[in-house]
Amino acid sequence: PEEGVKNIKLTAIPGTPPNLKHPPEGCRFAERCKYRSKECNVEKILETNLENGRMFRCRFTESELRKVYSNE
Repeated sequence: PEEGVKNIKLTAIPGTPPNLKHPPEGCRFAERCKYRSKECNVEKILETNLENGRMFRCRFTESELRKVYSNE
């Protein structure tokens, strides 16, 4: 793991991953995400690069994601 994240537990996403040979339209996690909206099922989700060299794909911004996950 990356420096400083060895002891951080990742949140598991329930359900089965999609068929990557025939990926769904929109977000590949939409069917398993409790925060999804209608747009997640159809809109292409663009990659967002973070300052630390990591990236994510979500319709939420980094600050919105951090707020959602901090409330869990």
